[in-house]
Amino acid sequence: MDNQRNNNNNNAMQNAMDAVNQGNNNLMQSARNAVNRITNAARGQSNEQEKQAAQQAIQSAYATSTPEEKQQLQQLEQQLKRHNEL
Repeated sequence: MDNQRNNNNNNAMQNAMDAVNQGNNNLMQSARNAVNRITNAARGQSNEQEKQAAQQAIQSAYATSTPEEKQQLQQLEQQLKRHNEL
């Protein structure tokens, strides 16, 4: 009985961790998509609201990102910054 309870607890924990990881992946993908929309747009076509949305997506992803993802987010920030300077 205790083994069954432990297995159920382990399964519940794994399901919770999978859900968190899925959320992290969604935030990372949202940040990538936002930056890509801006950088792929014709020069001058992206507006200030889109730029702010991209920056907010990046900041949201930082909160739950791994060290590797943080590095990717820094690269996205640099890409966005370079594009904004054009």
